[in-house]
Amino acid sequence: MNVGDYSFDSGVISYLELLKSFSELGKNVFNNCQDLTRIEFNGTKSVFKSIKKPAIGDKWYKGSNIIEVICTDGTIEKNF
Repeated sequence: MNVGDYSFDSGVISYLELLKSFSELGKNVFNNCQDLTRIEFNGTKSVFKSIKKPAIGDKWYKGSNIIEVICTDGTIEKNF
């Protein structure tokens, strides 16, 4: 599964849970989603870190207020 570029652009989202079956996050997925501050990920930190993400400069969280991803084995802070 993947989430394409700008999927939730300007969406009114305050909570999101991603399943561990996700394999890719596109660029600026949560652009202008100002109410979204954290994501719950139904997998481990290492699985989240292995999800394919955009190159430097086209960050998946750009334009959002996400500060953490909560995984089953702990939290990943903003330095994704």
